[in-house]
Amino acid sequence: MKVTLRMAGTALASGGLVIGGALTSAAAAPAPAPASQSSQSAMAALPTCYRTLKVVTPINYAILPAAANLECQMGIGSAGPQVTPLQVSLNRCHGAGLAVDSKYGPKTAAAVRAVQAANGIAADGIYGPDTRRVVKWLFSDGRCLRVLGP
Repeated sequence: MKVTLRMAGTALASGGLVIGGALTSAAAAPAPAPASQSSQSAMAALPTCYRTLKVVTPINYAILPAAANLECQMGIGSAGPQVTPLQVSLNRCHGAGLAVDSKYGPKTAAAVRAVQAANGIAADGIYGPDTRRVVKWLFSDGRCLRVLGP
C-alpha cells in the first residue's frame, strides 16, 4: 500500500505503513470510558486503538496508535503499548509532563484536551483521527511533526 504523508506542510511519499510495535489481540483491547453522551456516539463510530503502526517516511519514522489503520480512538480506561507513543509525544513535543505508564488516565486526557483546545478542535480529551492530525509526534530523528494523512 502506498501512502502519502503530509508533514509540516510538505507532502512526502512513503513506501507504506509498516506494522511495528507490540501487537495485542483486538479482543483484549480495553474499551475507553466515554466522557459524555455526545462523545459516546462519536467513539462508537471508530474502532478502539489496540496496537501501534510505524509510519515510515523516506527520512524517518514515528510510532502511532492504531487499529486496522490509523483511524481509531482511545480514552480514559485504554491501556497498553498503543498509549505509550501518545504519552511520549505529548511529553516531548507538547511539554505535558506525563508519567509514561501506558495507561490513558485523567492526566493523559487533560493533556489531549490541551492540545485539542490549542488547535481549535473539540476539546473532549478523547484521542481520535482529528486529534492525531493536530498532535505533534516524536519522530526517530528527534523532530516533532504532525501526521496529517491518511
